[in-house]
Amino acid sequence: MPAPMQFSFKDRTTGAPVATAIIPEGYLVNATITDKNANDMVPLHAYIAALSPDQSILLNSNSKGMWEQLAYENWVAAMQFANQLSAQARQGQIQAQQRAIEASRMIAQNSAQMSAGIMDSWNRKMASDSRISQARSEAIRGVNTYQTTSGRSVEVGVTADHVYQNNYGDVYGVSGSAPDQELLNRLNWTEIRRR
Repeated sequence: MPAPMQFSFKDRTTGAPVATAIIPEGYLVNATITDKNANDMVPLHAYIAALSPDQSILLNSNSKGMWEQLAYENWVAAMQFANQLSAQARQGQIQAQQRAIEASRMIAQNSAQMSAGIMDSWNRKMASDSRISQARSEAIRGVNTYQTTSGRSVEVGVTADHVYQNNYGDVYGVSGSAPDQELLNRLNWTEIRRR
């Protein structure tokens, strides 16, 4: 049985090798060399026109089993290659799904942050508007608002320089200088602050 052989193509004029091909054992080769134009400085190209099993080898019963084994090995290699491509495709799908999930998570997170920012701005604006409205109302009515120790709001005329609360929850506004601490202790008054 013939062994695999190397088939060489050579330049007509120089004899330098142009191309080679390894021919499988038991195959016949029909090959041609072409060039585009004899005047072009383009390397010659070798074309294998046909590659076919040597019929004399196929008729030999010993070689028949070898060809069946070779065909089986080629089929196994093709199946392994197909499985490898399929695994790569599955991996690509998994990666694409993971990227889509991550993009969805980022979009949701960005949306939540934007919503929180918008709500924070709105709340600040409403609080500012409320303070402006409250200050305008107090100015028109000539009062200031104070908060008692229990947390309730009371209005006292703007003429009061100091505002106090007694232990019963009554509120007193004092104009001028503040009473001294001894008097406040006897009256059981606590100074309260503006809201």
